Amino acid sequence: MLILYSTVTRLAYTINEKYYGGIHYVWCAPEKALDPNLPTNAVSSDPWYIYRQFANAVKTHDKHDEYIKNNRAGIIRGAAARLGVGMIDEDQKNEIEELVNMAETPLFAPRFMVIPYVPVKDLVEKVPLQKKASPVSEEFIIGNLPRNQFDIWEWIT
Repeated sequence: MLILYSTVTRLAYTINEKYYGGIHYVWCAPEKALDPNLPTNAVSSDPWYIYRQFANAVKTHDKHDEYIKNNRAGIIRGAAARLGVGMIDEDQKNEIEELVNMAETPLFAPRFMVIPYVPVKDLVEKVPLQKKASPVSEEFIIGNLPRNQFDIWEWIT
C-alpha cells in the first residue's frame, strides 16, 4: 500500500482548514488492487464512487441527496467531537452547525484526497471489522491528518 484515497466535500474541507487549523478527519481506502482475483471495496467505501455520487448531486442540484444529508450530519458530529477535545469552543461549534445547515448544494462539490502512506503511517488506524462497509474492504481512518500530508484535486464529471 503506497497511496490512500478519500473524498471530502468543499464544505468539510473548508471547515477543517478554517476551524481545525488544517487538521482533517479522513476515512480512506488504498489504491485498488491490480490483481482482479483480490476483493475490492464495497461501493460505499470506494472513494471514486463516493466522489461521483457527490459530483452527480451537485450537477443535478439534488437538495435531498443522501450523501449530502450524511455529510451534513458527519460535519456536525465532527464539530461536537472537536469541541470535546478542546480544538474548538462552543461558539465555533455553533457557527459550524449554522454554516452546515445553511449550506447550498454547490458547497458539497467533492474533492479527491491523495495521501502518501509512508509519511502518515503512524496516524493511520484500521477500521474495525464491524464498522467496515464489507468484511473484505480495506478501510482506514486518519483522525488528525495535517494539510501538508496530502494532495487534493477537484473536477466535476
